[in-house]
Amino acid sequence: MTIHGLQQLLLLLVSLLGVTVVISATEDHTNNQQTQRQEEIPSNPYYSGCLYHYYSQQQEDENVTQYYVRPRVCNSNDPPSFQDNDSNNDDNHNQNTSTSNTTLVVGCRPPEFPYLEIRVASGNWDSATMLGWLTQIVLSELVGVPSTMESGMYGSSRDFYDVHGAIDYDTGISDQPLITASELPDGDCRSIPKLPGEEYIPCAHFMPEFWGEPETSITDQKVEPAQSTGFLGHETWYVTKFTAHEYPQLVSYHGLQKQENRELLASTFRRPTTWKQYCEEVSVNNCTTPDETALRAPRNEYEAEKMFAKVKDIVVLDDDENENEEYYNHKDVIVYGGHFRYTDKNNCTLWPTNCTGHIANYPCGWRSNMETQLYYLNISLDSNNGPNGGPNGYTESQLKEMWHAANHTKSHLMMQWWQPEPLYQEFLDTDAEMQRVTLKPYTRECSIARSYWKDECSDDFATRVGSPEEACGDPVEPLRKLINVGLYEVLNAPDIPEEALSPAYDVLRFFSISEIQLGELFDLWKSEPTPRDAVCKWAVENLDTVLKTMIPPTYPRVIKEESASSFGLASMIVALIATLIVVLTGGLVYRNRQLPAIRYAQPDFLFLLLVGSFFVGLGATLLSAPASDGTCLSSLWFINVGYTLEIFPLILKVAAINRMMEAARELRRVTIRRSVLYNTVAAVTLLVIVYLACWSAINPPSQTSEYSMTDEVINEEVIVGRSYYCSNSSDSNVWSFVAVAWNATLLLAASVLAFQTRNVIQAFNESRTLAFLIYSHFIFVMARISIIFLSDHVQGSILNFSMSLVYSIDQVAACCIYFFPKLLVTQNGETSSDGFSGDISSYFGIGRRFSTGMIEGISTRQRSILNRFRSHPPCSPKNSSENGVAQHSGQELTSEISRTSDNAGASGSGPMLNVPSSGELHIEKSSAKPSSKRLESIRDSETVDAYG
Repeated sequence: MTIHGLQQLLLLLVSLLGVTVVISATEDHTNNQQTQRQEEIPSNPYYSGCLYHYYSQQQEDENVTQYYVRPRVCNSNDPPSFQDNDSNNDDNHNQNTSTSNTTLVVGCRPPEFPYLEIRVASGNWDSATMLGWLTQIVLSELVGVPSTMESGMYGSSRDFYDVHGAIDYDTGISDQPLITASELPDGDCRSIPKLPGEEYIPCAHFMPEFWGEPETSITDQKVEPAQSTGFLGHETWYVTKFTAHEYPQLVSYHGLQKQENRELLASTFRRPTTWKQYCEEVSVNNCTTPDETALRAPRNEYEAEKMFAKVKDIVVLDDDENENEEYYNHKDVIVYGGHFRYTDKNNCTLWPTNCTGHIANYPCGWRSNMETQLYYLNISLDSNNGPNGGPNGYTESQLKEMWHAANHTKSHLMMQWWQPEPLYQEFLDTDAEMQRVTLKPYTRECSIARSYWKDECSDDFATRVGSPEEACGDPVEPLRKLINVGLYEVLNAPDIPEEALSPAYDVLRFFSISEIQLGELFDLWKSEPTPRDAVCKWAVENLDTVLKTMIPPTYPRVIKEESASSFGLASMIVALIATLIVVLTGGLVYRNRQLPAIRYAQPDFLFLLLVGSFFVGLGATLLSAPASDGTCLSSLWFINVGYTLEIFPLILKVAAINRMMEAARELRRVTIRRSVLYNTVAAVTLLVIVYLACWSAINPPSQTSEYSMTDEVINEEVIVGRSYYCSNSSDSNVWSFVAVAWNATLLLAASVLAFQTRNVIQAFNESRTLAFLIYSHFIFVMARISIIFLSDHVQGSILNFSMSLVYSIDQVAACCIYFFPKLLVTQNGETSSDGFSGDISSYFGIGRRFSTGMIEGISTRQRSILNRFRSHPPCSPKNSSENGVAQHSGQELTSEISRTSDNAGASGSGPMLNVPSSGELHIEKSSAKPSSKRLESIRDSETVDAYG
């Protein structure tokens, strides 16, 4: 085997090894991704959507709409590894879906349209969370709008699609997040970074349940006027039903405020006790052995603060520690049943004038007027349970546990609560049903006196209680939903196509639920294993009767890629034909390059024009092809460079002809070099390239989507056709106008120069041909400008196809006007009957000095006159005595050439210059110095001193 053969074999082995390594690395990467995804499977079974979770288990049912058997759309909280980019493929879903709750989670799908993500702000209570979740289901699963929940604090979550199913009630929320969103220019809350601690800025567009009057926000035009959610809300004091039966006078503030009732209140309403307090302060053995109240002591801070706990409510520790505790197998076993005890505050013997019973208040930070009402209505109940009697209140979970403890122990309890709410619904028709306590009526004076932003957490007692006018009950009010100002304008911006408008604003405006429907939700909240199970089950059961009524007409929409239109195909065919014509023209020019008309016009010059025309044809073809970033940018370059190469050389050519003729009139010597002309064209083309480079870097044309509505509906989705076209990255057309203005400037310059050549002898005269060519180009430039002006009123793809047609027809017209007449000229210089002579001589490479032998096709008389003129130059010192003959010959030559030129102009034929294609043209002044009279005569007769 030769050395070369060994080298080839070695190269082959190295290549195979490299391919093997790449394949192995790819497989490892894929396996790692799959392993990572399996390790990150969310614990929330509804992560991919409520409807998807439910209906994917019923795929075999023919009545199930396939629209529901696919994941919800992704939002900004979703990890990239969970986003299913192939989610539009239903077969892919079916292959990756199981009926097990743990394997249903497959991720989410990208939104069909670039909809703005809607952020929902829900309060840290159950009914607000339910409504927020229903809003997310309608937006993210029914109409394909990304949505998230705003919890008000960094790191907390109440999102229905939370990866781990968290429900954090640690922070309340007001209408401030909506104010933040209204101040964003684009309304996009994702633009605000999520910073930890106090630097976190809540942002939201919608609040489904708002208590109170956001008058300041509405007046400042930050929030739209509040709209009803569909049900009434009421905050007041509640007492257990068995307490009301035993002490009916306690369900009104009149019976509570009597001084003789102080002892009754102190003895009836004892202080609730946490699990930790009971074991440390009440239990005789610190809960080391089970008793009727607690089965054991709390094992962590979470358990320590509980007022009531079942097995399902606590965190079960490792199996070793709990293996002997059989009650852990029963989730409803009560581990701590709650305890209410007397304290010194309840001891009226010790404190006969200021003993008090206990009433439970909201946590500090929740709006409450309880302390004001107790103080000014003189009711002997105490709501302070913080350190040193501070106004801390209880957490929401503690208040719920407290009511369960009262029911379990049949202890009397009064506390601040509200309805509608699951706890209220849970105890309906039971002994512990929540009975409303009637307080002082709500009046206008009370409403004016109250401050919505009163500091209930202040250490100053006077600040907390306020004025006597505030000591009224809260009104029954329709609960409201809030939408930030500016959301409608953002979602309906003029630059968004009508077919791609988001339905989010209409969904939020239509969103409502009745009090009965909310009660059904509360019942499920109690009976279902988790709150998400309750909301999802209710959503499925009320999908047609409630949720779908919130969807605006023609939604949901799904995109279907449109096939090539007839107009697009036609424009591409025309562009290809135009490009083919240019190529064929180039071939014919090369084949007939020895024809006089082609030779005089110079094939090099013609090929330069044809290259420019070919570039424009390529650009037109790319513009009519399916749009992509590559085709958009390529067509821009081809078209603008092509027009420069097509028009600018014409300007140089005509300018050179004018320069030659002007020099001939003045008997001056002029030298025109081929390199100078080529360099000038290259320099101008380079400037155009620099401009195009700036255009491409700053505002490059790119693929842009456009949509069209159809009447087709598949699986309850309205089909929206999508096509693509080329458009600038910004809305400005300045770059396009500058490019067209450059073409117009070139045409204007060519027009002026062509007009100046109208009196040049026919051998050099292209004024008529150039006039037709420039007029044609001008018409098409005006058409391009008109198309640009229509960009805001016509579909982008139609504009692209129209522009492609303009470019294509422009090139065909240029070939017909400028090139075809030259190709129709016969070998002897005669022309066809079309009237075009094709006598357009080029300045490129015009070489030798004029001589009579270089003039062909002239009459015998003209040749005789030229011979006489050559024998007796009018300015020769040796023939000064024969000036009269020379002058007469010059006059005869001038007269004969003028007459012949006139005849040629009328007949379309004339003398033709046989100009070689190399060297230089020299027109030089005679060395003799003629008299002024003779020089004037020579100039008047346009004679030239030519050397053979």
